Parts: sequence; structure tokens; C-alpha cells
Amino acid sequence: MFTYLENLEYKKRILYEQFYTSTGQVNIHFSKYRDVNDKNGDRFYFRLYEEGLDDEIEIGYLYFYMHAKEKETKFIGLLINEKFRNQGYAEVLLSIWITFCLNMGLERIQTIDKQRKPFTLYLLKKFTFDVLDKNLYQTKRKIIDICRREDDMTKYLHFHDCNQEQGFRNSHIMREDNYELLSDSEFKEEDVLKLDQIFLLKPYLLQDKEIGYQKAKQIQKRYQ
Repeated sequence: MFTYLENLEYKKRILYEQFYTSTGQVNIHFSKYRDVNDKNGDRFYFRLYEEGLDDEIEIGYLYFYMHAKEKETKFIGLLINEKFRNQGYAEVLLSIWITFCLNMGLERIQTIDKQRKPFTLYLLKKFTFDVLDKNLYQTKRKIIDICRREDDMTKYLHFHDCNQEQGFRNSHIMREDNYELLSDSEFKEEDVLKLDQIFLLKPYLLQDKEIGYQKAKQIQKRYQ
């Protein structure tokens, strides 16, 4: 299988799987790309498309590195098109990637260092991904609290470091998604639900392969 993927024609889409939602059929395509300026090697993609009457509509994609000899993979990022957000597709893409990697026998499943999307990291933690250096949780300074308010799909964040908060406030990630930043006093309000804590710009590693695999399979069963 590794040999087949290594010899896969660049930019050629392969139908990987199909599943169904309340709105219709979703096709999952697999492909390989090469960026000559990327020293990490080929990039592999899983893309989701909604089957339309005349054409496919792209829902979103996830991309990653995969090195067969080292038996490792590194998650780079994912993107869900605005029309399809808050429908669970980010979790679907992560579940597809995780089961794919484990079924391929990859032993080290992690992210690249420069993860900048707080809620993507929050979703990864649901599959038992976590930072390599657990001592970070003792320092508190760079911790970001992931929060929700009841009956509200807005993504709320609470920063412990004011400089980090200002940097995120000025970032394109803040501008392109529905993030709201909570002050210290707002963070303590009763209707604020504290979901988890994450660190940006740190590598995350899958800690428990069996739990991660079972979680991924549970998500996929919703659409079978």
C-alpha cells in the first residue's frame, strides 16, 4: 500500500469512501501534491465533496505529511468552507485521517509544530492528542481556555497571556472564523462552559491509539 501511495500520480483524485448525511451523498477523495519549496516532502489530502445535481461542492479538506520508512505522519491542517461549518465535518475529517494512519500501521501520529487554530487543537484532544511536554500545564502563562456559551455556536477563547491574546486578535485566524475573546471577568460568568485547555505552536502527539481509533470509528458510524 505504501508503494502504491508513493507512486500515486500528483494531483490525481482517488475516491476513497462515501457516506451519507441528511442532505445527501458526500464523497471523500484522496490525493497527493508536491511543493518544490517544502522540504518535508509530499503533502497528502483528504477532501470532502457534497454530491450535487450537476457538480460536486467542496465541503473542506485535511492535509498531512506521511513518511513510510519512518512510519510517521504529521497533521498540517484542515479547512471547512464557511457554508458547511458547525456541522461536524472537521471531526469527520480528523476521524478519517486517524483511522487511515492506524490502518496503514503508522506508529507516530502527530501534528506539525505550528498549529495555530485553537478549536482544531481542541478537537484533536478529543482523540487523545496532547502536547509532548506536559510540564506546560504547570506554567499556566501560555494556556488558552476553550469555551462555549449555552445554545451558542460561537467559539470563545480566554487567554492567560495578554501579548499572546493581542497577537491572536490581529491574526487572520481570528478574522476568518467566529472566535470571540473573553476577558478575565467574562471568563468567570456562570453561562461560560470551560471545555478544555490548549497551547498554540506546539506539537501534539496521539497518546492512546486504541482510544483514538475507537473514537474515530464512532464518528464514522453516524454516517454509515
